This record gives sequence, structure tokens and C-alpha cells, in this order.
Amino acid sequence: LGHANDAAGQEAKAMSKISAENLKSGTGKEPDGGAARLTAAIRQAEEGFREELMKCRSLQDKRVALDSALRLSNRDTILLVVLWLRETLKYDLFMDELSLRPRAVRIYAEYMRDTWRWEELEKFFMAVRQVELVRFKDRPQLQRTDACVELAFCMIRRALSKEAPEGQISVLKEVCDYSKTVPRGTLWETSELEVVAGWCTDWMELTRRELEVEKTDVNLASKAIADAQRAPDLSNLGTTSENTVPLFSRFPRSCVIGMSVLEFMQYLALYHANAKEDQIASPKGLRKAINISEKLFWFAAFQSLARVGLWDIVRRATESKSMFTTKTADKSPIGWRPLFNMVFEYGDALKDPDLRRLATHFANHMEDRLEAHSLCVQKTLWEGAIQACVDLRDEDRLIDLRVHIANEEKGDTRPYIQMIDEVYKDARIKWRTDASTTSNKVFGSKTLAGFTSMFSKKPAIDQNKGGLSNMFSKISGKPAAAPSPTASHMSEQQSRDKKNHVVFGGGPGGLVDDD
Repeated sequence: LGHANDAAGQEAKAMSKISAENLKSGTGKEPDGGAARLTAAIRQAEEGFREELMKCRSLQDKRVALDSALRLSNRDTILLVVLWLRETLKYDLFMDELSLRPRAVRIYAEYMRDTWRWEELEKFFMAVRQVELVRFKDRPQLQRTDACVELAFCMIRRALSKEAPEGQISVLKEVCDYSKTVPRGTLWETSELEVVAGWCTDWMELTRRELEVEKTDVNLASKAIADAQRAPDLSNLGTTSENTVPLFSRFPRSCVIGMSVLEFMQYLALYHANAKEDQIASPKGLRKAINISEKLFWFAAFQSLARVGLWDIVRRATESKSMFTTKTADKSPIGWRPLFNMVFEYGDALKDPDLRRLATHFANHMEDRLEAHSLCVQKTLWEGAIQACVDLRDEDRLIDLRVHIANEEKGDTRPYIQMIDEVYKDARIKWRTDASTTSNKVFGSKTLAGFTSMFSKKPAIDQNKGGLSNMFSKISGKPAAAPSPTASHMSEQQSRDKKNHVVFGGGPGGLVDDD
């Protein structure tokens, strides 16, 4: 229908005659600035029809299109418009418009990251940073720093692609120098960039030390091959002295360039344990230079000592003397489970009695007694598993352990079965099934919590008149290893003369601590 022949109709007719060329050039005046028209064009572009969007050639239309896409909250739509702007605008003008919209910057960066365009991504963040410097030249406190961290990561990725260590150091130095150009005290957070710069500084120091140590140790290893006939002397672990040469002969080295912090610390602790702190190959010097944690430092030291076989030093390193008394307390800076695993990894605790006692010592100091019991059963360290059952006051677990030992085919298990029977008959141990008649009291290394009538009934095993040994012999099909307590024996435990009765592990240092 045609327009009405009145003032309003004639005004609408005049508006409809605005040419498409004026709309393309941006000279046509629209009530909403063209937002509705561009939104409709974007909707059509989502469906695959990009003709209407391509007709928008003016800068104003492109700005409105980008803002309209950001309001739609659709990542694909925003990326479509950003890529369209990238194709139709000069790069400087494109960066000026995109850097004003952080969400568009983030989406375009994700697109380049997903398509593995690392060089282009680094140039993009560099351009974003340059726009910020120009825009807020006189007011540096208003500069955004979110793109600075991304730019630092792009540089680090470029350092990882370098094969030569010297090239890595050069790129890492660029990151450190770049972080110094970012002003501190801005309205945006800069702590993350400082952390990244600290990582790069430690990385440079680690790589520098690896290069120097590699040059020195290559000569020492060559000398070790020439002097392979000499007997190794492990009493002194020097750095550049002749005593180091047999150690290289016994433990062939590998190239240290590219090692992680832990691997390099273990290497230095093994081959350069006595190096002074100011030397490049000193483990203590490395710890101080790159701020290694105390736990990581001691882990590397213990592992190197265990590899060489210096277990006495490992044992003494876990002892600390009290300031006020002459007693020593056991404390491991890395926990007791890693030490327990090292005994079995670098030694033969099943054949060496000293290592077996050392492994039992480490297991007895674990805070988690259930974990200690599980590890000891896994490693067939039966004395440690029995001690864990005593600390837990778990009668059922002790009985299950006896069945497990009785079914074990390797080695002589009779002493351990007898050990369990003697511990089970000890009147000083209040098992959790007997806790209903006792008060809360500290037994051994654990505290017995209060129990109610849930343990008031005696288990069926106490009613077995044949005794524990007979019952276990029926289960395992093996003869009883030692006499076990019967129901009548259990009732007579309180009146037993302790002077004439020998209890395994009683007294200080045994499996059962005196109350």
C-alpha cells in the first residue's frame, strides 16, 4: 500500500527514498543508528547468508555491528564479526577498535590459540599492549594489564620451541625485561605478571647452571672411564677432586641440560654433595638461587643418599636433639612414607636385617596407621603390620593378618605367627572390642576413643574352645605355629603374673608400650 496523503505519510515516503548508497556510506540517518538493520544482517549471517552483512562498508556500521554482536552473547557470532572486521579493515584500525572491547580481544585470542597461530597471537597481544600505552600515555595507572600476562606466556612458548639452551635464555631475558616495563601500582592486578617473571628468572638460573655443570662433568666422566680400575671411595663425595671420579664410574651420568629442578637437584646431591655454597654445582647454592622448598631439597638429598647406600646418614638426618634435654626426637622433613619407599626401591629390605629394621622404624612413625598397615602388608614387612594393628587396637585386623601370614608361602612365617599370638595374649592391650568396659585412655601411640554397647558382645572367636591356633590351622590347612589363647585363657589374663610372663615387644621401643 502507498503512503497516506498527509503530513505523516509524506514524511514516511521521504524516509523510504533514502538511497542504499547513503546507507552504505553511513550518511543516511537512522533513528537507532542502524542497530536493528545490522542485527538482522548478523542473524542472516549466522544462517549462512552473509550478503547483507557484506553490504555494510562504513566504519560506523562496523562498529555498530561489533557492539551488536557483543550484546548477543554468542561466541560464534562475535568471532564471525571480528573475522569480518579483520578482513575489511586495516590492521592498525582493527586493533584500535578491538582493543576497546576486552571480550572481543579474548575471543579472537582463543581463536588463534585453537588454530595454533602462536606467532600471530604474540604479535596480536603486542599490538594490544601498544594501543594501551598510546591511549593512556599520561595516565599509566589506567593501563590494562590482562594482555601483559598473555604476552608473557606467548614469549615463554617461544622459548620452549628453542632447542639450544642459549636461545631459551635469550627469550626468557626478554620476558623479564618486558615485565619491568609494566608500571606497578595500576588499577589492574600485576601480581600474576610478577610471578611469571619470577619463574623465568629461576628458569634462566637453572639453565645457566646446567650448562656450566655439563661442561665440567663431561671431563670428570671421561676421567672416570680412564680410571675405571680404581676402587670406588664413597666416603668423600667431592665436586672437582679425584674422589668424585669413582662415583661417576659406579653411577654413569646422563646429560643434565633440560633436566627438571628435582632431577637436577638429585644429580647435584649425588655427584656434588660436598660442594661449597658459592660453587656452581652446589646443591645448597641451587636451593638458594632459585628458592627451592625445604621439602624438595631434602627429598633429593635423601634419594641420592639412598642410591649410594648411605643409610646411616639418612637415619641420623631424621633425628633432632632437643634444646632443653639430651633426648632425640624423630622427625622427617619429607614425611615417613617416601623414606619407607626408598628403602625398598634402593635396597633389599627383605634380605638385609638392618634395612628391614630401618623400614620398620619408618613405618612405625607414619601418622596414618591404616596406610602403614597396608604398606607393610604389601611389602611383607610383618613386624610393621603387627605394630600398626596394635596402635589401631584392631583385633579383627590382627586376626586377618595372622590368616594372611599363615597362607604366605615365602619364607619362615612361624616367628611372626608366634609374635601375633603373644601380642594377642598381652593383658595391657585393650582391643576395641573390649572398649565398652574401659574408659578413655592413651595406649601406646594412639588414643582410644569412647565406645558404647556396640562392642559389648564378645566376638564368636572368643567362644572357640579349640583356641586361635586350631581355628587358623583349619582355615589355612597348615599346622598351628604356636599355642593361642582360648576363652579360659582370656578370662585368666588379669590374674597372670607379669614377672614370670614374657611379652614380645614390651617395654620402651617394643611393639607394646607400657602403660
